[in-house]
Amino acid sequence: MSNVININFQDTIISQWEEAVDKKSAEKTLAFKYFNGNKEDLNNYLFPRDSIAAGKSTFCFSNCQQLELL
Repeated sequence: MSNVININFQDTIISQWEEAVDKKSAEKTLAFKYFNGNKEDLNNYLFPRDSIAAGKSTFCFSNCQQLELL
């Protein structure tokens, strides 16, 4: 018997973006749902660049829950 456990870490935001047919509507919806309406933060999350990721400090919501659970 194998001791290997396969865990599927699926990112909800990325999977919703990839499954979307209308990308403009999906962009607005995801930005509103997960990033308080900020499309720039959504684009930085979906398409990270080293210069942006290094310059931004990390943040946490007041209750520090996962974005999918909010």
